[in-house]
This record gives sequence, structure tokens and C-alpha cells, in this order.
Amino acid sequence: MDPDLNDYRTGNLKPYFVIADFIAAFIGPHCEVVLHSLENVQSSVVYIVNGHNTNRRLGAPMTDLGIKQVTEMRRTGNLITGNYFTHNRDGSLLKSISCGCIDNDKNLIGFLCINMNLDCPFPEIIKTMMPGMDSQSEVLDEKFNHDMDELLVTVTDQVIHEVSNDRAIPLKQKNRCIVHELFDRGIFQIKGAPQYIADQLNVTKHSVYKYYREVK
Repeated sequence: MDPDLNDYRTGNLKPYFVIADFIAAFIGPHCEVVLHSLENVQSSVVYIVNGHNTNRRLGAPMTDLGIKQVTEMRRTGNLITGNYFTHNRDGSLLKSISCGCIDNDKNLIGFLCINMNLDCPFPEIIKTMMPGMDSQSEVLDEKFNHDMDELLVTVTDQVIHEVSNDRAIPLKQKNRCIVHELFDRGIFQIKGAPQYIADQLNVTKHSVYKYYREVK
């Protein structure tokens, strides 16, 4: 953060910094995320990620459209603009959406904008969306279950299958490894998990807790 920007402008907005980083990391370098403080529209930008898309940096002013949108938010109470398209200074097409930021007293204090550069070469955009094309991406296994009971069953069954078929794990250590792995996956946060795991392993709940305490 630029040291010349006073803390009073950024203090209540700092929780939004990580949101800006999060959005930009998910969409990619062709997406600019900019956070404005409404303390002074003449130098409103207090945080920006991928500013190369509009060639802006900290301390840049709010745009005329941004001022209009903030005025509308204050008038209607609707904090989300919806999607809209604009042209950058170089003529490139941007797809944008903006959202107002409020403090604990529900006062409008900031303005978070997402600007996606649609003139970015398509192969560069695809790199951020497809596994194997982005050096930072990997395909992870994720279970989209209907409820936590189903999640407990699905993950427990998967871990039992994986450990049971891993020849590198000695037979006497398999139950221990299963419980340790289920702990690492957070399954013990689910109500009833110890008893269900014990039933699936044909051991007592005491044995499950013993392995659980080892890794905890």
C-alpha cells in the first residue's frame, strides 16, 4: 500500500483487499480488480490488482461512470450494478461489474470494480481456465454432496478404498492410516464420524479415537 495514502481512507476497506486478490487470482491476469475509497473521488484507488489492463495505479481518480454508479447506489440502496461493457482508453472492450462496500453502520464507504479485458488474446484467457495450461493449476478431487451424511460416507469409502489398495502400507497399519487421512481431510468435524468410521473398519470407537489422538 502506498504510504502516502492515509490509513483513515483504507482502514475499513482493508478486509476487501483479500477479496480483490481472490477475484483476480481466480479469473486471471486479464482481469483488473480495483477498490475505491469514497473519501476522495479525485484519488480514490486504494487497492488495485492487474492494473496494467487500464494502466491505473494507487491514487488514480474514480471514473465518471463510477461516480454516477455510486450516486445511484446511495439513492436506491442497490449495491450491485450488474454486468456492463465499456471501452478502455486504448479502445479495448471491457466487461465490468461493480459493487458498493459498506461499514458496520451500513454507510457506503467504498466501491469494488471488476474489469475483464475482452481484447486479451483468447489463448491467454483459455490458459487460466483449463487444467494443464496454467502452471499454477491442478485438478483436485471435490465432492459436491447433498448433505454432510453423504459426504461422510463418500469420503470415508474413498479413503478406505485408497489405503486398502496401497501395497506400500503394511496391513497392520491400514486402519491407523485411514483414520489419519480422514483427520487430514477434516471428516472428524462431521457429527457421528467416529462411530461411522469404526463401523466401516470393524473396530471399536475407542480404537478410532486412539488413532485420532495420535495425529491430533
